Amino acid sequence: MRPLGLPGMKSVDVFVDGNRVASANNGLSGPDVAIYFPGAPSNTGFQYALDTTAFPNGSHAILVKATDNNGNVATYATQQVTVNN
Repeated sequence: MRPLGLPGMKSVDVFVDGNRVASANNGLSGPDVAIYFPGAPSNTGFQYALDTTAFPNGSHAILVKATDNNGNVATYATQQVTVNN
């Protein structure tokens, strides 16, 4: 993944099994970003708490896409998780 453009984050969308479920809170302080992407703005952090009770027990694919204000999209690697409510 490459760092997003300097203008800032427009959105961070969370997908479960290919369906968009929410937008994460973004624009949070992310001081660790500069470790991996020197010169990147420090307010590119984001967070989201997934309510697993909205999904049946079993394996699910979670994908996160971040879009900057220039329309550039960074797609994070899909993560497989097992829900057991």
